[in-house]
Amino acid sequence: SMQEVRLENNKLVGTLDGTTIMQMQKIETISLSQNDFSGLIPGFQLGSLPGLKFLYLDNNEFVGPLPSQLAQSGKSSLEEIWVQSNSLSGTVPASYVRFDMLHDFFIDGNKLTGALPLQLCSAKLNNDFFNTLPPDAERNYCEYIACPAGSVGKEGVYPCS
Repeated sequence: SMQEVRLENNKLVGTLDGTTIMQMQKIETISLSQNDFSGLIPGFQLGSLPGLKFLYLDNNEFVGPLPSQLAQSGKSSLEEIWVQSNSLSGTVPASYVRFDMLHDFFIDGNKLTGALPLQLCSAKLNNDFFNTLPPDAERNYCEYIACPAGSVGKEGVYPCS
């Protein structure tokens, strides 16, 4: 059975078919980075995949909100979510605090608004963002995930400016 779908940087276009995704029950990695996919992220279908650990949808043209259904109760095994550099809007769903194993969550380069759920803002998430800081420097753990509106992190690392 297939455990990985890796189709990054292939100039693929269109939307993601939730029905097809639902049939990949043993999938662990979906990597569709750097294509031209558009439309909504099929959160319910992706969230229903029990073994999905790595989801890479960055550098596409996805729109709409980050789907709250991605973090379905009891099925939140995701360790990495890369959705940076799309056209996503809305807020980060409170349900994302269910991702107990999450260590990489990249959402910058979208049109997201509002505050992050504070439980997501922890030292274990995206800790390489601050790798240039001395260990005793003050850190804003929410900026590990995304710089505040109107600022960016040069080359994806602190500080936001």
